[in-house]
Amino acid sequence: MSKKYLKRISLLNDNEKIKFYELLTHKLTVSIRAIIYNKETSSKEKLDQVKWLNEIMHELVQRTSRLRLGCNSRSDKEFYENTKHWILQNKSIREDVSWAFSSSFDALKKNKRKK
Repeated sequence: MSKKYLKRISLLNDNEKIKFYELLTHKLTVSIRAIIYNKETSSKEKLDQVKWLNEIMHELVQRTSRLRLGCNSRSDKEFYENTKHWILQNKSIREDVSWAFSSSFDALKKNKRKK
């Protein structure tokens, strides 16, 4: 996972991070749907890919909740490092995660322009 994502996240204010994390969670659910319906992947492999994407999503829900409550004590670098770790558990999810990050940043940028 590219370090540029960490830099981009660190430049967001808390409200932008909340929106970004919500977008990212949504994009990862889309990735899970694509994995589940992929007929070329074994059930065992699908389950493993979904497991690691779910770990990322679990962290995103926690981060969003903490940011809303104003008590987020976890660093952006910690999220980045955790995400890298989960990708390494099943490298097949790397493209899905990269797509989710990129498209979430794109959607956030579009939302900013509309305001």
